[in-house]
Amino acid sequence: MTVRRHAKLSRRVALLLSAGLGLSSVAGIARAETAPQAAAPAAVPQASFGTWGVDLAGRDTAEKPGNNFFKYANGTYLDHLTIPSDMTSYGPFNALAELSRTRVQTILNDLSAHPIKHPKSIEEKLGTFYASFMDEKSIEKQGIKPMKDDLESIQKMLDAKAFATLSGTASANFMASPFSLGINPDAKDPTHYALGVDQAGLGLPDRDYYLKPEFAAKRAAYQTYITQALTLIKWPEPANAAAAIVAFETKLAEVHWARADLRDPQKTYNPMTVDA
Repeated sequence: MTVRRHAKLSRRVALLLSAGLGLSSVAGIARAETAPQAAAPAAVPQASFGTWGVDLAGRDTAEKPGNNFFKYANGTYLDHLTIPSDMTSYGPFNALAELSRTRVQTILNDLSAHPIKHPKSIEEKLGTFYASFMDEKSIEKQGIKPMKDDLESIQKMLDAKAFATLSGTASANFMASPFSLGINPDAKDPTHYALGVDQAGLGLPDRDYYLKPEFAAKRAAYQTYITQALTLIKWPEPANAAAAIVAFETKLAEVHWARADLRDPQKTYNPMTVDA
C-alpha cells in the first residue's frame, strides 16, 4: 500500500531525526533549601575519602543524639557544606560520582594519548575510540558522510512496509523506531530471560510535551531545532519536514502510555509468543 506524500514525508524525516539528531533530558529534584547564590557556577569540591566510611568530624556533638540523631550525626558537616551553584543538591553520593568521573576521564586521557590504527587489546580499543570521539576537526571534516547510508535508506522508504522494515533495523544501528527492544529477566520468572517491547520514538522527554498546552513553547523550540538540524544536512524543505516530524511524533504521543501506567507491573506484563 502506498502512503500519501505528507505521511511518507513524516515517516522519512521522523526516522531521519532519530538517525542523526537526538535530544536528551535530565530531570533533577531540588532538595537544597539553603543553596548559596553565585554569579558563576562554583567548582565542584574535590572529594577526599579516608580509610573508613564514617566521618566523625561531621558530627554536632553539642546536639543530644536522643533528641535529634540526624543533626548529631551530620550537623557540623551540613553547616560547612557548600552546594555548587550548578547543582540542586550535594552530598557523599555526588562526591563519589564526581570522583568516579574524574578517574574514568584520567584513564581515557592516558589511553587516548597514543591511538593506533588497528587496536587489539581492550586498552587500545578504549584509547583509540576516545581519541576519535574527541577529534572534533576530523569529525567536522567528515560532515554528514558517515550518515550517508542511513540517509539513503530513509530516502528510499516509500511505503508503510519499508518504514516497518527500516524501523526493525533500528536496534542494530544509530536509528530509532516507534518501539524499543530490550532483554531482561522475566518479571514473573527471573530464572528466564524475556524480550521486552516498549514504546519509543519521541524526541521530547515525555508524551505530555506534545499533548499539554503548557508545553507549547517547548514544542515550538523543538521544531525550530529540528529545522536547523535538517538545514545543516541540506534536507529538502527543512521547515516543512520539521513540522511533519512534530506532527508524526504527536501521533505517537497520543498512543503512548502515561508514566503512571508504565509503573504498573500488572499492566506492563503481557507475555505472548512471537507469532502472537
